[in-house]
Amino acid sequence: MRSWQWPAWGTTATLVVTDDAALGAARRLVERAVAHAEHAADLHNPRSEVNRLAGAAGRPRRVGSLLAAFLGVHLAFARTTDGLLDPTVGAAVIRARAARRPARKDLSWLPGCGGLGVPAPRDADRAVPGWRSVELDDRTVRMPAGTLLDLGALGRAATARYCADLVWNRLGVGVLVDLGGDVGTAGPGPLAGWPARPGAAGEAWAGLRLPGWAGLATVSSAAIDPRTGRQAPQAWRRIGVAPGGPVSGLVEAKALAVAAAVLGKGAPAWLARREVTAMLTAGDGNVLRIGEPLGNGVPVPEAAAG
Repeated sequence: MRSWQWPAWGTTATLVVTDDAALGAARRLVERAVAHAEHAADLHNPRSEVNRLAGAAGRPRRVGSLLAAFLGVHLAFARTTDGLLDPTVGAAVIRARAARRPARKDLSWLPGCGGLGVPAPRDADRAVPGWRSVELDDRTVRMPAGTLLDLGALGRAATARYCADLVWNRLGVGVLVDLGGDVGTAGPGPLAGWPARPGAAGEAWAGLRLPGWAGLATVSSAAIDPRTGRQAPQAWRRIGVAPGGPVSGLVEAKALAVAAAVLGKGAPAWLARREVTAMLTAGDGNVLRIGEPLGNGVPVPEAAAG
């Protein structure tokens, strides 16, 4: 196997192929597709299409097909998760990031309407606009003035899935694409299985391997609770949900992982009721498995936990 890593979409992208000779061609395909998706939906790039959409000030605006597709899946899974995943948390995400980096909290590029550039008072909750306030008609979007969309959660998962299929269909080699923990695989994998997190040396999942299924979706940072507009308490260091069974694919797995991150301590029961395969790593490194064992089911060594 050969692999390649590069910074993309605010995270690290990893490409692994089973045929060493195919790495160059696969790299060109994947880098181009990821750059296209990043240009459409990178919340933290003031020049991205999703940020230009925020300047529509409540007026309908036609968007590109990729942005419309990303928004469509977010709205669909907002409904199925009862709003725990909500694409209108963008401004709250920016505020939370600025609070963590006070020396770099220049929010002047945000649209002025809606007070997006003003941090929320510490003693007050501010609910997000809400996914029901967003209208998508083919490629025309209308949303309340001041709304900023965060389409990265499912956008990265969908891109990882697309890129894996693209390499397999074009080059006919087994491939793994990891975008910040959202792992898409396609084609025949290694006999021992794919590494669940190729770049995760020293992390709790370093020894875990995946069979040749659709991949793995993970959340490893605090999520915004759409009900308050604030970061939910981070009860788990990492939450992973695997496609398979009642989970139709990598995008749905990521939607469930985000919803679980919002629920925090209530996540295990919520995931178990949905009969999904998941693994939750607590702050002390202890791992809680839900459903069928991930990968080969080998227990994760405690020493591997960071």
